[in-house]
Amino acid sequence: MPVENSSSEILAPVLLKFNAEMRNKKVGLYKRSSLLAIRNGLARHISSMDIIKDPPFKNTNQRFLSMVKKTSKEGKWAIQHNVQITEDDVRSCTHQ
Repeated sequence: MPVENSSSEILAPVLLKFNAEMRNKKVGLYKRSSLLAIRNGLARHISSMDIIKDPPFKNTNQRFLSMVKKTSKEGKWAIQHNVQITEDDVRSCTHQ
């Protein structure tokens, strides 16, 4: 059965387990921004119900928020910026 056609009673435990087991390819926790992007993407996809605010999803959202707090405590909330490319590097790439 497609997810968007499921009832909240069926979907809530599935999302609860999904939130608890979300890991990246290195079997580590996702960064805070990634967790939020995944949840917001699911919320957009499942437009027949509000998986963020509806009462059947209260436990699911508590688990999600605990995952976000855990990643913040592990320092995975910060954005990592790359080193800026210098003009010399740009010239060397375009003049080869």
